[in-house]
Amino acid sequence: MAQPLPEDNAVRRLHAEYATVRALAESGSLSEAAPRVLQAVCETLGWSFGVLWRVDAAASVLRCIHAWHDPSGPGRDLAVRTREAALKQGEGFAGRAWSSSEPLWIPDVGRETDSLSSAVAERDGLHTALAVPILLHGRILGVLEFFSAAIPQPDIGLLEMLDTIASQIGQFAEHKRTEEELATLFETSRDMMCIANFDGYLLRVNPAWEETLGYTAEELTSRPYVEFVHPDDREATVAEKESVSGGQVALLFENRYRRKDGEYRWLSWNAIPVTKEGRIYATARDVTEQKLAALELREAKDAADSANRAKSDFLANMSHEIRTPMNAVIGMAELLQDTPLSRDQREYVDTLSSAAESLLDRKSVV
Repeated sequence: MAQPLPEDNAVRRLHAEYATVRALAESGSLSEAAPRVLQAVCETLGWSFGVLWRVDAAASVLRCIHAWHDPSGPGRDLAVRTREAALKQGEGFAGRAWSSSEPLWIPDVGRETDSLSSAVAERDGLHTALAVPILLHGRILGVLEFFSAAIPQPDIGLLEMLDTIASQIGQFAEHKRTEEELATLFETSRDMMCIANFDGYLLRVNPAWEETLGYTAEELTSRPYVEFVHPDDREATVAEKESVSGGQVALLFENRYRRKDGEYRWLSWNAIPVTKEGRIYATARDVTEQKLAALELREAKDAADSANRAKSDFLANMSHEIRTPMNAVIGMAELLQDTPLSRDQREYVDTLSSAAESLLDRKSVV
């Protein structure tokens, strides 16, 4: 059989890369993309069997995401064995590639007695193997593994192609992991999270909205969100929306939203615009209880201030009312002191005069 020309190899490898990119772009998860990626690579390069392994960090093993083989060709028993396997570092061809972080080419699997799949692969008529680690930012996320009756020794072009495919798979897996984490955060957050457009509509809300306001997501996204805002706060809300749509970040903006039962709740907003998408990403926290507590505290302070003012006014009035008769008492005491008095009488008058002057001095201070 004639060997393919180098330019034929280059075309097939480009086709495999394109098929991988397309499969990833059209898939919602790595499990969904894996069969198409493995089939594209195997059929394009003439290989019989392909496996996509992922690192299970919690268990420190490789687990099979998918094992592909031509239904009319070899690999049926190997597929069954592979799907059930969990490989530790250094175990099997994929485990050895994981451990070394380098591609591994096995020219004769029958001589590899330490591999769990060697005997099964050889029994299926698969004699050579190639394992390529999937790396992202220096971290191994998984391994691509292929078997064939005769995989040629990898050249630079083949390794570069597989490295590109592995990198694309790694980026896709990391992107999906990040999406899942963000979705979990979005769905479980106690704060109200939303995505809105510049036209004033909510596009997506998390469950905290329904818990706080009582409306379903469909009700909240079906009409302009300003319709849920307290009439007295609508003008300020529209002005803030225009500011954010123009590129400004909103920090701790407050307004009142109507609950489905008619009650209003105070919300405190933080919002960031993404102008090129025409989207606003925002979070809101229900601060109604804090608002009520602050109002009660302010009312209590006002009441205390009012009581203090009343007390001061009372004392001031009392000081004025007492001063006139007290001056008369002091004057009469002074007149008595100039008259003949017994010793006891003089002590009484002195005591009266001293007490009156002391009382008058205290009132004048008030």
